Amino acid sequence: MFDKTDKPDRCTTGRIWFISFFFEGQQIRHLFIIAILFGLSICSRGQCPTNDFFKGKITAVFNGHGQKNDDQLKELLQLRKQMEECHYENDSSFMFLTQKIAVLYYRQLNYSAAIEFTNQSIRIAKEGIIRHTCSTLALVRNYSNLFYFYSASGQMKQKFDAIDSCIAYALKGESGFDLAIRPLNDKIEYLFNTGEYSQCTRDIKLGEDIIRKYYHEKDSIEFIVFYVSYYANALRFSKDILSAEKLLDSKIEAFEQTGNGKQLGTFYALLGLINREKGNYTKAISYFQKAFQADLGIKHWKGCAQDLATLGILYAKASSKFDSGLKYCTRAFQYADGTDSLFILQQMGNIYVLMGMYEKAQYYFQQAFNTVQEGMNETRMLRNSFQFPGFNLLQSLSDLTTDKGDANVKQYVHTKNDSFL
Repeated sequence: MFDKTDKPDRCTTGRIWFISFFFEGQQIRHLFIIAILFGLSICSRGQCPTNDFFKGKITAVFNGHGQKNDDQLKELLQLRKQMEECHYENDSSFMFLTQKIAVLYYRQLNYSAAIEFTNQSIRIAKEGIIRHTCSTLALVRNYSNLFYFYSASGQMKQKFDAIDSCIAYALKGESGFDLAIRPLNDKIEYLFNTGEYSQCTRDIKLGEDIIRKYYHEKDSIEFIVFYVSYYANALRFSKDILSAEKLLDSKIEAFEQTGNGKQLGTFYALLGLINREKGNYTKAISYFQKAFQADLGIKHWKGCAQDLATLGILYAKASSKFDSGLKYCTRAFQYADGTDSLFILQQMGNIYVLMGMYEKAQYYFQQAFNTVQEGMNETRMLRNSFQFPGFNLLQSLSDLTTDKGDANVKQYVHTKNDSFL
């Protein structure tokens, strides 16, 4: 039996029930709120477009015909913000978007922004490779872009670091060689023009391996000729004339058999230069005549101009046929551009030196300088900061200055006038 004190009174019972109900209601309400928030979260995710949508939109905006660069950039930056809100920052589509934004900044000549966004794209791509959501091709493309961005901004060390990374990832993934091969060739040219012949030949061999194993496109043959030419020239400037001649002899027969005139002109000219350095002028003339016919056949006018000007100085040196030499040089002008005109005028000056007509020679040397900048000479180059457009022009001006100096020395020997020293 329960004592009266053991039984809760009606008031107490009601209070306990109310408290219980209150707490249960609170829990239900909390659960309800959580459910609503969860549902909103699901709805919010559902409103975020898919990766395919973003990729399609990015491509459409980037390739949009008739759109201004500013408008494209504005749209892509808005897409970037939307993707960040959807938490796609580490996705391959976000990497792709960041890469395209960098290109648009590059087109605006905003190189620092282009480099910054490309490096962001590289970071995402590297993380994607670790997670197996991205391929090395993305890195090849990004580093290829960096090559152009650093080149435009004059950052040479970073430019060549980008080239090395581009090649490394192309080899690692065995893809993207169409993006990597041209930057490699740019580096080869730079190394050659700066006299780094051992490094140049190392990269030439790498390029040849890539062409042989991986790159089999329509322009493959042009790259082969590029590598052979630079290899032969690197050997020639390293004073290994015999190895250079042997290399060219081993390559030229195959091109002669196929009748590929586009490449023959280059090889004939190189063999002509090698024989000139060996003092075999008759053979050198023969090769340059072949080079001219090959270049003329494919309308390679620059080659024609250089072939004829070289024939001019060879005829003057080989057999003192000065009039014939000047006629060849004059004929070369009809095929020449600005840089070729410098070379032609330089050779005409050299012919007049051989004739002992020093004042006439100096006139033509000055005309050669004028093709670059009116009134330029070696003194103005020393006293003023002159921006050389490229190493080839720098080499041409160096050769011109040397020839002018040699002419002064010969004029001193002839006249005993100290002023020419």
